[in-house]
Amino acid sequence: MPLGVQLRKAPERDELRLNYQPQIELKRNALVGMEALVRWNNDDLGFVSPGEFIPIAEETGLIRPMTDWITRAACQYTRQCHSEGLSDIVVSVNLSAADFKDSSLAKNLSDIVDSTGLAPQFVKIELTESTLFSNIDSAIQTLNELNERGFKIAVDDFGTGYSSLNYLSQCLMLRPNSKPVSVEFSQSRERCHEGLPCFSDTR
Repeated sequence: MPLGVQLRKAPERDELRLNYQPQIELKRNALVGMEALVRWNNDDLGFVSPGEFIPIAEETGLIRPMTDWITRAACQYTRQCHSEGLSDIVVSVNLSAADFKDSSLAKNLSDIVDSTGLAPQFVKIELTESTLFSNIDSAIQTLNELNERGFKIAVDDFGTGYSSLNYLSQCLMLRPNSKPVSVEFSQSRERCHEGLPCFSDTR
């Protein structure tokens, strides 16, 4: 069976899982956040690398419902963490270039987060520099909308390709009286499937 067909059936078969990569503030030696990373364990194929199935999800249009599922599950888990005493923890959710083709992306994500009871200030939207500049006009508009709705924004792999801080600041020109955008930047880092510690939602 083609991988795309298998992937389409993955949610109903309960084959998708989220792993969470801890984010530690070294100065305080404190857990301040976690990154939600989707994993697929197929009954026939076993563990399928995200490098294999994410491009297929983007090509087939499955990435949008997958992003919605990831966002909802990650926010529900984060809200549980808050109820158990980790009240300041922020969850990071990755968006792909294909996600930004949806003009209603910001509203959809906001509705999903609201439905879980988690405040958007505890959700960080992450994208890579290449994603940002693959569809710059759409991405900037969506990021501005997400920022105005209270989400945090982070750009990963920054400085490896097209951009400079000056150029990006020009791109993030906002409408009058709108909320200033605060963007975090980071260099490429290893993901947990490459050896860094992770934990899963085992509820």
